[in-house]
Amino acid sequence: MTVTVGTQGSPNAGGVAAPSAQGTAAAPGSGAKVRWSGAFRLGMEGVDLTADPPAAGNGTYLRPGAARSGSSGMMVRGTVAPWSGPGEPTAEGCRQRLLTQKRNELDVSVGDQVCVVEGSSPIGVLKVTATHYDAGSYGELDTTLTVWDLRMGR
Repeated sequence: MTVTVGTQGSPNAGGVAAPSAQGTAAAPGSGAKVRWSGAFRLGMEGVDLTADPPAAGNGTYLRPGAARSGSSGMMVRGTVAPWSGPGEPTAEGCRQRLLTQKRNELDVSVGDQVCVVEGSSPIGVLKVTATHYDAGSYGELDTTLTVWDLRMGR
């Protein structure tokens, strides 16, 4: 599993853009400010949404995580809900989707947006930018991950 972090608009040493909205104010109507946003490669190890910046699982399998689906597809496992619009995902919008459309796994392809949370972690959204069926042990997803300062209980 590879986690890539840099600064949006200016590549880091690895050439990958990342955090774009650390600590920025909330968009109107979103209900929470962005805690972290940037490029994240999601593998079977998953992501710790409570870490700032979010971190890959290290010797443990966190959720959400990526996995293969069928002979060529990919999925996100964990507490997930599809975002199908209208508009861009918001913290409160994802919270509502996770309350009403929660699943344990969701097949994804490039362009899909998935609301994610794990236990008492902050709520986030993954936008799939590339799929890598043959990478890692169970495939990997290139994503743009946004994590808000909002949890399910609030």
